[in-house]
Amino acid sequence: MSEIRRDPKISVIVPVYNIENYIKRCIESIVRQTYNNLEIILVDDGSTDDSGKICDKYAYCDRRIRVIHKTNGGLVSARKAGIVEATGIYAAYVDGDDWIEENMYAELLKKIEDADVVVTGVIRDYIDSSVCEINKMPEGIYEKNSLNDIYIHMIYNGGFFERGIQPHVFNCLFRKDLLCRNQMAVPNEINVGEDAACLYPVLLDARKIVLSNDSYYHYVMRENSIMGVNNGDEMKRYKVLYHYLMGRFVTYSKYKEKLLMQLKYLMLYTLLLKEPKSLQSENNLVFPYSGIETGANVIIYGKGRFGKEFKDYLEYNRVLNVKYWVDSNATNGVDVYKVNKDCDYIMVTVLIKEIADQIKRKLQDMGIDGGKIKCIDKREIEAGIDRIEEILKSK
Repeated sequence: MSEIRRDPKISVIVPVYNIENYIKRCIESIVRQTYNNLEIILVDDGSTDDSGKICDKYAYCDRRIRVIHKTNGGLVSARKAGIVEATGIYAAYVDGDDWIEENMYAELLKKIEDADVVVTGVIRDYIDSSVCEINKMPEGIYEKNSLNDIYIHMIYNGGFFERGIQPHVFNCLFRKDLLCRNQMAVPNEINVGEDAACLYPVLLDARKIVLSNDSYYHYVMRENSIMGVNNGDEMKRYKVLYHYLMGRFVTYSKYKEKLLMQLKYLMLYTLLLKEPKSLQSENNLVFPYSGIETGANVIIYGKGRFGKEFKDYLEYNRVLNVKYWVDSNATNGVDVYKVNKDCDYIMVTVLIKEIADQIKRKLQDMGIDGGKIKCIDKREIEAGIDRIEEILKSK
C-alpha cells in the first residue's frame, strides 16, 4: 500500500495499426502527462504504413516508451500483447488514433485511491464539434452492497438504449492484475464489442468502483475507423461476443437473470449498428420503425453508422424507396426541409432517444408535419428483445 500512495507506476497500452496520421498526436498527449511515472507500451499490430517506424522514433527519445512489433491479430490480441508486458500497479488503454488531456492520469490517480477501477466520461471529437458523454449512473464510490446498483444497471439502465456505464475501457484506470486477468480471457475472434467483453467482467470482479463525470479522453470520430467497416462476415463474431459474455454472466448467480437480460439489449444495440437486416421479420420489414407501408418514399435522416447500414438494407431489399439520405451536418446532401413534400416519411436514424426527439422538434419547427417524422419505436425494440436469443443462439 505504501508504494501505491507514494508514486505508483501506470502502464499505458496503445494498440497501433495503420494510423500514421494520428499516432504522433496520441503519443505526445501521453508523454506530456503531468504525472510522470508512466510505462508506455506501443503495440504495433502489423502496420503496413509508417506507424511502427513512428513508434520506434518516440521510443528512442523517451526511455518510458517500449514498442512491441507483432503480426496483425486485431485489437484484442494487441491489448493482450501489451498487458502481459505491463509492470505497473495500474494500467490504462489509449487507442492510437485518440488523445488524452495532459492531466488525465494525475486526476485518475486522485480518484482511484484504493479502488480497483475508476470510470470517467468521454469526449467525442467530431470534425467541427465535441460532445461530452458521461455514464448514466450517479458518480461516486461503489463498494459492498452498493455494487448491486452497478451490476443491475451497467449495460441497460431502463431508458431507451441507455447504458448505466458506457462500454469503453480507454476512459478508465484499472488495477493492472484485475485488468490483465479479464483481458486475457477475451477471445481474439471478437472484433466488435471488444471493450464490453473486457470492461463488464472487470466490473463484476471488482471490489470497489469509482464513477466520475469528469472527462479527459478524446475519442476521435473518423469515418474510416474500424467501427465503420462491415466485412460481410460479422454475425459469427457477434455470436462469439454473445456466447462469451453469456458464459461469464451465468457464473454470477445472484445477478444472472438481470445480466442476461441486459446482454440482450447490448446485442440488439450492436446488431442495429452493424447488422440491422438480421433484426427484420416478416411482420416488420422496417424494424425498429412502425406504421410505414412497403413502397413508401422516404428520406433517411442521419449519416451515422446505423443510418448507413439501414439505408443500405432498404436499398438492397427495395422495401422502401430511399429518395434522399441527409444529415444536419452533411455538406453534399439534399436539404431535408426542402424535400418534405416529395416524400411520405422522414426516418430519423438516431438511436439515442433524446437526440432523436430534438431532431423531430427541429423538423416540426421548420413546418414539417409531425406525422411524417418517424423515430425508432420503443415498442418494436421491446418486441425485438424477445428474438435476440433465437438470432444468436447458434455458435
